[in-house]
Amino acid sequence: MLRHMSYKGWSQLRGEPLDAMWKRVAAEVLLRAHEDLARAGHVKQLPDLTGETWWTVLHDRLTARHEEAETLERALGDFGLSPYPRVILLVEGETELLHTKRLLAEIGFTKPQQVRVQRAKGSKASPHLIARYGVTPRVGRRLGDRWLLDATPTALVVATDAENRWATPEQRERERRALLEAIREEVRSQGADIGHDYLDFLVAVHVWGADSYELANFTDDELVPAIGRLAAGRHDAESSAWQQELRSQLETARAAHDDVKVVLGRMKLGNPKVRLAEELWPLLRTKFEREWTAGEPVTPVVKLIADVRRIYHRISGIRAMVVPDRFDA
Repeated sequence: MLRHMSYKGWSQLRGEPLDAMWKRVAAEVLLRAHEDLARAGHVKQLPDLTGETWWTVLHDRLTARHEEAETLERALGDFGLSPYPRVILLVEGETELLHTKRLLAEIGFTKPQQVRVQRAKGSKASPHLIARYGVTPRVGRRLGDRWLLDATPTALVVATDAENRWATPEQRERERRALLEAIREEVRSQGADIGHDYLDFLVAVHVWGADSYELANFTDDELVPAIGRLAAGRHDAESSAWQQELRSQLETARAAHDDVKVVLGRMKLGNPKVRLAEELWPLLRTKFEREWTAGEPVTPVVKLIADVRRIYHRISGIRAMVVPDRFDA
């Protein structure tokens, strides 16, 4: 990392670390003098490190211009300081944003460089730009049968309602393949290529099922009390007739695969989805703890978190892309 700093940065060191830096500067001066003399034919060239698979002291030359020098992004990744997330989780709305962030925190994913949750504001939004510029591996130099990665790799997980471009399994797979092809194109524009085995797990698509988020993750028996609390203060909200009407509207919404906001509107509650998310959170946390402890996720959003965790751990160990013998179309 020090080779990427200016004097203004490393001169703030004190004691032995500063002495070591000045010695590295002195060594670099001598090495550059040697290179000048070698170009003039007075001494032998320094060893060529191109393609070497083992470390030598010359790999640590104090200049970012050295061909074998690690990039700043790679150095940051090696020290666990990379600003790039391991997983980008793309969700539709505010409820999903609130719940997934809190569930990820429950398993220790509290830093944006671990999993970054991004709101898409609807299932019609295209994730292609995110795939191209947020997920495409940043390719470094080639070393034998692989390309080193200049930055820690990132995977994309799309979590959405089963509608619009994500309506059917066939549409979802077609969209996923299009995203993968976009990533492949960006890798090739860097002068490299990417094999199917590595490429395939960079993009995953999750839907909640046939229903929208709230209806898929919570039963009517769970939703009725929560929605009822949103209507607290209304003279009719505690009546059995009102609750029966609410159950009828939830049943109708499930049959039509409507969003829960349709139910809230018909019950003249407006669209307090964020408040509803807060009301549902304690219940979701209890379900999550039970299913996570049992190791048997059942609730769709709990299944999502389990898959995000799996992808995170798989991608965290990758530092290079192996060059395949052939490339899949």
